[in-house]
Amino acid sequence: MEILLQDIRYALRVMRRGPAFTIVAVLALALGIGASSSIFSVASAVLLRPLPYQDPGRLVWLSGNNLPGGIKSEAASGPDYLDWANQNKSFQEMACFSGWQPTLTNEGEPERIPGGAVSVNLFGLLGKHAYVGRDFMPEEDQEGRDHVVILSYGLWQRRFGGDRAVIGKTLTLNGTPYAVVGVMPSDFRYLRLSQTDIWTPQTSASLASKPRRADFLGVVARLNPGVMLAQAQAEMNAIAAELERQYPASNTGWRTTVMSLHERAVGRVRPALLMLLGAVGFLLLIACANVSNLLLVRATARQKEIAVRTALGAMRWRLIRQLLTESVLLGLMGGLAGLGLAFIGIKGLIAISPADIPRITEVGIDRVVLGFTLVVSLLTGIAFGLAPALQTVKPILSETLKEGGRGSSSGARGNVIRIVLTIAEVSLALVLLIGSGLLIKSFVGLQRVSPGFNPERLLTARLSLPSSAPLLSTTAGQGESTARHTSRVGRQRCADSRRRKLPGLCGRRRPATTARNESGCRVCPGVSRIL
Repeated sequence: MEILLQDIRYALRVMRRGPAFTIVAVLALALGIGASSSIFSVASAVLLRPLPYQDPGRLVWLSGNNLPGGIKSEAASGPDYLDWANQNKSFQEMACFSGWQPTLTNEGEPERIPGGAVSVNLFGLLGKHAYVGRDFMPEEDQEGRDHVVILSYGLWQRRFGGDRAVIGKTLTLNGTPYAVVGVMPSDFRYLRLSQTDIWTPQTSASLASKPRRADFLGVVARLNPGVMLAQAQAEMNAIAAELERQYPASNTGWRTTVMSLHERAVGRVRPALLMLLGAVGFLLLIACANVSNLLLVRATARQKEIAVRTALGAMRWRLIRQLLTESVLLGLMGGLAGLGLAFIGIKGLIAISPADIPRITEVGIDRVVLGFTLVVSLLTGIAFGLAPALQTVKPILSETLKEGGRGSSSGARGNVIRIVLTIAEVSLALVLLIGSGLLIKSFVGLQRVSPGFNPERLLTARLSLPSSAPLLSTTAGQGESTARHTSRVGRQRCADSRRRKLPGLCGRRRPATTARNESGCRVCPGVSRIL
């Protein structure tokens, strides 16, 4: 230990004697290590970290596919989901979820809240339970008892100030009263990438009433202990074949895909992240080659010193250890500076990342990233310091003293190593340059692809009209459906009238027909042109 401390003190004195060299070397390493740590932090959070659920390795995602029809992945319909859940023996539990966007109208300002309609057992399947209040009860799967909601922690804090008295309070959502029964914990991550702040039960009766090809459900399940993914896939294929036999009009050609929930979450972004890791790996190698070249050049000025120390009896391994201590210390200093750059880089990556990258908000510098940075710093210190150390302590004293006496820059062997390192550095830089050039070319090409219309000064809008209590009075002889239809028409006309009065709108196009979204609301997309 005492010898190591001596080596560190001597290495610090050498660095103080050459501050310019130290600063350049540390900055070069900081760029390489900082970029590597930034991308690794994203890869660690997205690819390596387990999903934040209980025993996530047994969670799977189920979807439909119709390969003869060219459909590789499709959401499930209500009747298909119920058949899957009732007929399988591979899964401990199965649950479904879909989108729901209610409008809250009785607590302050009206607000459209992003939410989800879920099976009553979904939270238990994931191993997540309410932080305040309770989860959904099995009997709330029945029609008439399903007007209950669970809030997200964020909505509870923002809208209700974290008041625990919210449990039992009645909220008016889409004109219908719902009782608050629970609040999810702050660390709960829903299965959808988009923000979700409120959940209500998805009843079996409502699912059974849907057409078989009304595909809007996400489905997750937990494998029984000892059941492998391939076994579950084989059973679901058999169930799908039986459904095809029973319902040929709707289920012909349809099969079921079973994949791990983790693969479903990150499989799409894995190739891009691995490519980025490879790119920053090349950048780190370039930094190592650059610093190694700098060390070889500096070794020229120290050849006489090393020769004298060798002549005085210093062992070769002792000199190599001293030189490696200096390079490892440089690597650690570069790693420390790289962590600062990584902290800034992570914030930038989160800011510019697309919203559909899973778990991007969980990216940060944690113990795994710190450990990675430490290991990379040590390995880079050894990698760029080993060749110069071995070259510097070559025990050919007479040639070293002669070269030093003539003022030669270095021996022939030193020149060969520097040439090899320079060629490697330029080659790696060329690979990165070509790759980045191709990416830029592809991006520019995508930007120039014509969408088939003139997109300048165009905005799109989507209007969801809840089918709740009618705004217009019902005349004698009119049924409830007629009244609700009339109320929707009235709402649409009122919205159209107000939109026409907005400054800057010179034209509007609306389809003649409307469609229902997953919540049962009619949706009318529109396009407006801005002056």
